[in-house]
Amino acid sequence: MWKYHCKTHFLIVSIAFVLGIALMAVTYDTSMALYGELVTEIAKDYPDLQAFGFFEFLKNNAILLYISSGLSIAGIANACLLIQYVMRNFKFGPFLLLACLFLAPTAIITAGVLLVVPSLVVSLIGWILLNSDIKKQLRDAGFESEKAIFEYYKSKYSLDESIKDMAQKCKKNIYIMDAVYLLGIVAIITIMTFVTNMIVLVVAFFFYSFAFSLLMRYRAACTIPITSILYNECDPGKCISAIYYFSTYPFGFRLSNHTLMAWALIYMNDPKLAKAVLIPYQRKDAASLLSYLSLMAYIHYLQKDEEALNEVAKEVEKVHLSYGKTGVFIQNEEVNAIQNKVKLMNGELNVCKKYYLQTLQKAKFPYQQVDACYYIALISFVEQDYVIAKMYFDKVVKMGNKICYVDKAKYYLSKIEALNLQKEEAE
Repeated sequence: MWKYHCKTHFLIVSIAFVLGIALMAVTYDTSMALYGELVTEIAKDYPDLQAFGFFEFLKNNAILLYISSGLSIAGIANACLLIQYVMRNFKFGPFLLLACLFLAPTAIITAGVLLVVPSLVVSLIGWILLNSDIKKQLRDAGFESEKAIFEYYKSKYSLDESIKDMAQKCKKNIYIMDAVYLLGIVAIITIMTFVTNMIVLVVAFFFYSFAFSLLMRYRAACTIPITSILYNECDPGKCISAIYYFSTYPFGFRLSNHTLMAWALIYMNDPKLAKAVLIPYQRKDAASLLSYLSLMAYIHYLQKDEEALNEVAKEVEKVHLSYGKTGVFIQNEEVNAIQNKVKLMNGELNVCKKYYLQTLQKAKFPYQQVDACYYIALISFVEQDYVIAKMYFDKVVKMGNKICYVDKAKYYLSKIEALNLQKEEAE
């Protein structure tokens, strides 16, 4: 999982290093004047230290000042990233870090500076290894890149251009959120560079943690109109079109929402392409890994790959969300969904039917209701309970819009109608 953080870590620390050099370039004259005053004061009290010689050395080797300034800012950024990693991956991480911030803040910054080079080396290696692995998996799946996946999609399905303006508007809103986030990072580095009061630093730390959390929620909300196309309108093709236009940039293409596209492809009855889409998906934390495993379980079920499905069921039990009761609830829901797919594969129809009936009661979105109704109807059809099957297949047709289960429901409804006609003729 650590490899998925390497690119972000490398870029942020590298940019911070450049910003540190730029900051020294802008403030060089002021900094040298301050150093000069400091050296003069030191020389008055400790004439034997030869402070002026050291000052002259700095003046004649200005490149060392630039490098030290860059390392200082990069060290702060590196410390912040390492702090985030500890808080995400260790149960008592936040408490230990708060204790360190109060008792030894200088030690944290010093550690961040000392670990700049090792962090850059490790993150660069991880980034390279991850890219190599993703490219290999894409080639094995028959694609050279994410763009190639979409080119293949466009060769099979058509794009809905009516959604283009809405998708581009969502992308502009994301740009704004990213710009605000970047300004916040600059503000943090500036505060940690020039503010020495520990209380102010701790207050600023908590304020920015809350602000960034809030900003990430607003950023996620920017894509709700795209998500809603699948969740509420039950139109996977239109949703994928929006994802395509959202992911297209003037100088390239970068798929923005792998999981949403994978769900849309599942509901277009194309699990093979959905599986390929998930290859580059960044599984950075427990939540993203859980989403990935849930999708893969559905894909393996549609592909009737029992061995792979059982493997996913084992993997999901190792995942632990650190969100308290909410995390436990979400994890239990995902685990139950995956285990239900295993039971469905094994033919435990009564147990699965009860699960889908419960899911239908809790479902908040139409696409979830369609999914549950289809499997309730399908199980009822297999059990020859045609009255119940017809009722739920009718619901699928009514709510499903362009989800693939609508055509399947119509097929089974025609079968039920034919059976009813045969019974009437027999009577």
